[in-house]
Amino acid sequence: MRIQVHAKSTEMTVSQFIADRGDDRLESASGKALSARLRAGQRRKIARALTVAGPLLVFLLLAFVVPLASMLWRAVDNGDVSASLRNTSQALAAWDGTSLPDVSAFAALANDILDAKSRNDLPRLATRLNSELGGFRSLLLSSARKMEAVPADPRMALLAIDKRWGDLRFWVVLNRESARFTIRNVLSVLDLEKTAEGSVQSVPKERRVYLDYLARTLSISLTVSLACTLIGFPMARLMAEASSGVQKLLVSVVLLSFWTSLLVRTAAWVVLLQKEGIANSLLLMSGVLHDPAQLIFNRTGVIVAMTHVLLPFFALPLYGVMKGVDRSLLRAAASLGATPFRTFLSVYLPLTMPGVVAGWVMVFVLANGFYITPALVGGNKDQMISALIADFAIGRGNWGMASALAILLLVCIGIVFLAAAPLLRRKSLNLGRG
Repeated sequence: MRIQVHAKSTEMTVSQFIADRGDDRLESASGKALSARLRAGQRRKIARALTVAGPLLVFLLLAFVVPLASMLWRAVDNGDVSASLRNTSQALAAWDGTSLPDVSAFAALANDILDAKSRNDLPRLATRLNSELGGFRSLLLSSARKMEAVPADPRMALLAIDKRWGDLRFWVVLNRESARFTIRNVLSVLDLEKTAEGSVQSVPKERRVYLDYLARTLSISLTVSLACTLIGFPMARLMAEASSGVQKLLVSVVLLSFWTSLLVRTAAWVVLLQKEGIANSLLLMSGVLHDPAQLIFNRTGVIVAMTHVLLPFFALPLYGVMKGVDRSLLRAAASLGATPFRTFLSVYLPLTMPGVVAGWVMVFVLANGFYITPALVGGNKDQMISALIADFAIGRGNWGMASALAILLLVCIGIVFLAAAPLLRRKSLNLGRG
């Protein structure tokens, strides 16, 4: 009897074991299926997000990434010139640069001039080389007019056409500009140059212009940003704390400036700031001045006009931040005995600092690219680096120098962003702790 009971219990234990193993396998299979469904769901969510954000990513790629990559490429690319001077480049490969090259280099140059003439590329090539050394355009065009075929003695023929072919400077430019890639543009915007020996040195003092333009651009942008901060902060606070009706009126007045063309607003300042304009008339009537002041075609006019144009870009973001400030925090500070000035410094200013930093950076970035306003109300010593970029790109057709100047300005703006980002994060964290 005991043996039968023991056998039955053993049979039940084995059956239970088999059942438990089956449950474990079932649970394992169910877990794997659940994980697979979760992964599939996650992939669907990612696919939907990419579908929604896809047009934005394409826009960013076409509007920002591609132009920036093209600008970086153009700053070092010299493909057009090197293609037009292919034979000359090969002939000058072993040239030492200390004396005139041999006859083969003159023959190669004559071939390249005639080839460029037949392809109608000579004017573009002449303009490009003329931007490196004055007189190159007339030299190339006159040589092409007087030469129908490669002469038997190309050296004597070219020297007879124009004695400037005996000037080493023109051959140095030809040798340097015939390379496929060049860092000359990048060095030039830093007022540096590469010597014949290959070392880098500063250009002579009378040729140092690009860093002066950059310093002037940054100085004007910083001044305008400071002026917008001093004027825009109380303006934004007035807009944020006014009654509903007055608030709508003030916001409408600020937005009204966006409906007027930048050119029209700048031209209006030309009328206002001239010696017989309203500004001088008011200053004379009030007794502040006894003689009309020169308020235009100088740095004063540039800063006044740019501040007026860029002020809404500072006031509106700051207004949005000020509207979100919790007023109970100000009342709590006052109830603890803080004076209005202490409440402003310790509570209100830290709470609004993200808006101040955002508005300041926006104004600074926009000011660096101003071209029309300095051209209309500024003098010769008030033009910004954007004028140089436009001159190289449109006037001289030298896209390499235009791109290098744009990269220099972009680097400076990037440094400002890197400096402002930690400040903005720190203020935001302080806001969260408060």
